[in-house]
Formats: sequence, structure tokens, C-alpha cells
Amino acid sequence: MHLRRLSCLVASAALLASGCGASGDGGSESSPKSTSTEETGPAIGGKAVLSKLRGSVALIDTPIGSGSAVLTDDGYLVTNAHVVDPFDVADVTFDGDDPMLDVDVVGVDLAADIAVLGPVETDHDQVPIEDSDGLDQGSDLFLVGFPGDQQDPEVTITTGVLSRRREAKGWGLHFLQSDTKIAPGQSGGALVDDRGRVIGISGLSDEDDYALSLSGGDVVDAVDRIIAGKGSDWRPAPRDAKERSASFRMAGSSDYRILYFPASDDARRVTVGLDAPRPLVELDDVGLYPLAWNEAAYERNLSDGGATGDGSEEDLPEPTEPDPDGRWTFELEAGYPAMLYVGTDVDEETPLKVTTTQPFAVVAGDPEPTPLEAGGDPVEGALGYLDSVSVSEIDLEEGDRVDILASSAIGDVAFT
Repeated sequence: MHLRRLSCLVASAALLASGCGASGDGGSESSPKSTSTEETGPAIGGKAVLSKLRGSVALIDTPIGSGSAVLTDDGYLVTNAHVVDPFDVADVTFDGDDPMLDVDVVGVDLAADIAVLGPVETDHDQVPIEDSDGLDQGSDLFLVGFPGDQQDPEVTITTGVLSRRREAKGWGLHFLQSDTKIAPGQSGGALVDDRGRVIGISGLSDEDDYALSLSGGDVVDAVDRIIAGKGSDWRPAPRDAKERSASFRMAGSSDYRILYFPASDDARRVTVGLDAPRPLVELDDVGLYPLAWNEAAYERNLSDGGATGDGSEEDLPEPTEPDPDGRWTFELEAGYPAMLYVGTDVDEETPLKVTTTQPFAVVAGDPEPTPLEAGGDPVEGALGYLDSVSVSEIDLEEGDRVDILASSAIGDVAFT
């Protein structure tokens, strides 16, 4: 397990924490199923659904992956936040069209895992995102998007039924659980009923591989917030960098800081110096795979299970040896950003100073704690792709006992 995976709270998740019994439980629980019998037109079947949606669903590409999006009112594209995070632009391709490059990300709602891009100018049909009124348990559903290998982008469709409705309690979010097949690249795609209505945005699956799609009503609410400038306080990856040194206070061996090297047209070498006892340094691509590290970070990775989870050295880069001055030199690939994780293998508060020969931006520096009051209101926050931890602090006296509840609407939470 490399340094990135040592965070105290899981990234790309909305968070809620409370102390001493304050309310705010999360997670997915069943909620009453719809009993509405409202008719919205005749069933049209999968072939007609695909024909109707083919031009209204787009492929989204970023430097670290791909996903799907739905073209909706006023030329805006709706997808999952985790599809575009941490980038503020993405490439958009409709079935049979040339890519639209560097389409702006308007904003994100990390709690709902929704992002809005655009607006784009296109002749493709815009489709409304609707609530799932009239949809009963057992109703036929379809997922339309761009999962799997998309060297030659082609929209796909899978089918299933509505298994049940689920609610993330404490968050006001509702999900439609179905047995439609969901695969990487489908995130942000359309959940469609058998009358051709887009009634949700796909993006999650549970431990039993059921697809979980955010309900259309919640999607529309999130989109409205984002367009109104009331989405999450989100920091996308910087496009340029100026710093060549920075100083931090490390809380212990599980703490780390993240430095970001924006993409460059040219391959570069970066030499890194760390002034700290038993320093840990690791260079990752933005997909979080280790490209290089020092001996201490390499050994930490193996002790935590390695890339294969069994302590294996398979596919791991060999550790980089320091130069006579105790510095490490790494390669930065042309055309791709990279992230540098720095820390120390000391289990106590320790100062750390980092210097580099290439400019960087600090994307996860020393955290600012949020006050948490025992028995008070829950504290909410959000972690984006480039965030490492969310820190809350509470005043206690010797002998006090505190029960802490931490939950997320869209992911697991770990805390320490």
C-alpha cells in the first residue's frame, strides 16, 4: 500500500462527522418503494431506448480515465464528479463525432457525486432528467453509456430491473438499485426506464455488484446548485505551478503532503530534497500508480501488502537511490501531470521541508481543523481527488469518553 492510501479519510467522498452521540447516520438503507401507477407513455423496449439516447450520451475523457455524460437542457452535460475530478476541463465525444477538446467543468457537487460540463454547441438532442414517478419495483431499466474499451467510441446499452430504492440517510439522497451491468466507463451514464425517460445517473455499485444510480430528482437538484454557483467548494488540479520549496508539520508516520506537477509538453527530470528524519518520498501518476520512490517508501509499500495485496514486488518500480547529497531524481513524463507524496516514517509530530528543481503546486498542505462540539451539530465536509484528509478537533478533559460517527453518502469512511 503506497503513501496515497494512508489517508485518514477516504477521498472523493462527502463526509459527515459527529461526536458524543450527535445524530447524522449515513449509508444506504432501504426506503419505501414507489406505489405510483402514473402512466408516461407506452413501453418502447431496449432497441428504441438506444435509438432515442444514442446521440444524447457522450464519452468523457480525462488524463486518468473515462466516463459517460448526458446532454441535457441548454447544452449542459451531466456526469459524475468522480469522472472529471480533479480536472477543470475534459474531452467530450458523441457517438460518431470528433472529440470536443477541453470542455469546461462548470462545477461539482461532491456529496451527490454530480458534475456539470459545458455548455456545448451541438445538434444532438437534449434530454430532460426526470424523477422516477410511476416506476415500480421490478420495472425494466436500461443503462446507456460508454463502458469498457472505447478506442472507437460507441454507445452501449445493458438491461435489468429496479431491485429496490435506497436512501443515504442524513444526506437526503436517493438511489435506484438495479441489476443492470455496470462497468468502468459507465459512470455518469443514463439510467433509462422502458418509456425512454432518463430517471437517474449511474455511478456506483455495492458489494453485491448491484448498480446504484442517483435518482433523477436528486440529480436535477444538484445540477441546479452547481449552475447557480452553489456546488461544492472544489479545488481542481492547478494548470501551472511556481513553488520550488515548502515546509510542513507532519503529525506522524501516516501523515503526508501532496505536491502537484502540471503536465508539460517536454519530458523533465525533477530532483527532490527532503529535510526530515527518515523521509518518505513517492512519485505517482495522476491515476495513483507509483512511478518512483525512495527505499523507505518502497519498504512501506511492501509491508502494507504491495500492489497485489500480498507483499509481492510484482510490477512495482525499484527504489531510487539518493545522490551524495541525499536527494532523489525522478523522471516526469511528457504530456502527463504527476503527484509527489512526501512524509516521514516517524510516529510523532515532525517538521519537514521539501525542495525540488521543478516548480510544483501544493494541493494538500497542512490541514486546518474544523471545530467539533461534543453533543453538537454534525460537521460536514468533502474530500476531492486531491485532498488527503479532513481534520476535526474537539476539546476534551482527561477521562472523557467520546463516541464518534463518521459517514459518507457515496463511499466508505475511515478515521483515526
